[in-house]
Amino acid sequence: SFTHRVLLHSDGVSKGFGFVTFGKLEEAQKAIETMNGKKVLGKIKTFSFELVIRFGFLVRSSNSG
Repeated sequence: SFTHRVLLHSDGVSKGFGFVTFGKLEEAQKAIETMNGKKVLGKIKTFSFELVIRFGFLVRSSNSG
């Protein structure tokens, strides 16, 4: 299971990054392995891993090109 959030500017336009929180470490690792460096909506995406003890496992996504 996971939750996601895209960060927006005050005018509602995406800031270009968001967060996905996974309930299990294995889910987060698989998501990174599957999606890192892939083109999504015409842009290459970079995913990084951050361990968040209280809320689960967080995967950050940002545009790299």
